[in-house]
Amino acid sequence: MLANQYFISERYQEASYQYGEVLKKHPENYLVKKKLVLCYIKTGEIDNALKLFTELTKSNVNIIFKNEISIYPQICKDMIYEIENFNSNFTQKEKYLILGILYMYCDFKIAEEHFQKLQKMIPYNDNLFTTIKTINHFITKKKEHEDGKETLFT
Repeated sequence: MLANQYFISERYQEASYQYGEVLKKHPENYLVKKKLVLCYIKTGEIDNALKLFTELTKSNVNIIFKNEISIYPQICKDMIYEIENFNSNFTQKEKYLILGILYMYCDFKIAEEHFQKLQKMIPYNDNLFTTIKTINHFITKKKEHEDGKETLFT
């Protein structure tokens, strides 16, 4: 797929367009949506990233937590490092949002911390509230799984 080639070669604008075309034909393709969230972040389309990320958490939260493609953790870690250390183009609110989303791909507990900081700054955002509620539910399920009470990702 051309979109994946653009994504891997860090041509996020082109990848974003191609993934959008794929979604027109296959609107329930969660893997494409997951990559598109990252493209939106890289291209500075933060509102689109939050909207699509929230849609993913509402419809299929497990896809966020599964790293079925080994490149996600490294791409996210690289993006996190860049934002935490070099990118001053974002407001503090945008940084918390972006870091929250990115950490969801590789470390959901840290993601929760960023989303909670963001929620203190903008307490009445429905998308954010939904995302935090989903994360808290996931953490509860994970704890139950670790205690042997339930199977995760069923």
